[in-house]
Amino acid sequence: MIGNIKSVKIYHFKKKPISDKSRDLTKDQRGTKQVIDLIMQKPFIKNCMSELFMPQIKSLQNETKLLNDRIDEMEQYSRRTCLKFSGIPEEGTSENTDKLAMNVINLILSKETSKIGLDRIERTHRVGPRKGNGKPRDIIVRFLSYRDRATVFHHKRNLKNYNHNPSTSSRVFINEALTKQRSNILFEARKLARSRLVDSVWTYDGRIIVKMDENRITLTTEDDLEKLKTRLEHHYDERILTTSTPVTERD
Repeated sequence: MIGNIKSVKIYHFKKKPISDKSRDLTKDQRGTKQVIDLIMQKPFIKNCMSELFMPQIKSLQNETKLLNDRIDEMEQYSRRTCLKFSGIPEEGTSENTDKLAMNVINLILSKETSKIGLDRIERTHRVGPRKGNGKPRDIIVRFLSYRDRATVFHHKRNLKNYNHNPSTSSRVFINEALTKQRSNILFEARKLARSRLVDSVWTYDGRIIVKMDENRITLTTEDDLEKLKTRLEHHYDERILTTSTPVTERD
């Protein structure tokens, strides 16, 4: 029985180390990447890829922009009862921002206007970390009602007498508490006004209002700002064409 069993050869396969496999895999990946890079350098391939993916990319960009604008709108709405007081000197860590804000509010409200007490203020606080240049941080004042906020904002013009007083140590300003996006839009719009490309710029209920040739244009998004700039380009191009001296041909 045992003699009938044929001899069987046993082969031992040498296992390849994992490190060698990793090196081979990395080498293959590098080779694949090189091939892809060479392919993508071809203008025809680039154009095909652009035509294939560009519509999806543009669609995603438009959706992202729309979502950002909606988020900005909701954030601005949450600030509808807030005002930003700028220029009020800081009094150290023990300062009372409620008292500082109330001093300004009582200063600008006329005698005919009913006074606004501290019980109609929800909260006041400084914004951001302390500045090393000595410039005081802004104070955000949140009112309990929109009407009180609107009353204070309407009477902010009374700060002119205070700011132009020689005995005044610092100038105080009251502005709307805009979102970062709308603050940037306001900054760019004011640059247009300083360049006299538009007549004037101001804000109302979180919207940037631009006056141009007796027309009022409302800006809330970056697209609105770009449309205004494009309109200005066409407007002044036409003005140059209509006001330029015609050229006469010589005999």
